[in-house]
Amino acid sequence: MAVDEETRREACDVLRDALDWTTTAQRWAQIDEVVVRIRAAFTAGHDGDLLTATADLEILDPRRANDASKESGTPPPERIHDRLNDTIHTLGKKK
Repeated sequence: MAVDEETRREACDVLRDALDWTTTAQRWAQIDEVVVRIRAAFTAGHDGDLLTATADLEILDPRRANDASKESGTPPPERIHDRLNDTIHTLGKKK
């Protein structure tokens, strides 16, 4: 089953945005879990799961979230940065 093109594009956009976020280590751990779900949903061709995971990632955007400690935030740790990039590349390969 293929994922809808618009859904795939939206997920890629949010993942690219996440590369520029700064937030806490705890929030990065949450983001990482959602990125894993995005990749799994895409790989499985589950459009609904991809939509849900993308929305969950958007909610974690520190510019939107009530992240009280965002002044002390950091860019994505290397492992998460790499996972974001790998997932963007995976989603860039249309199924």
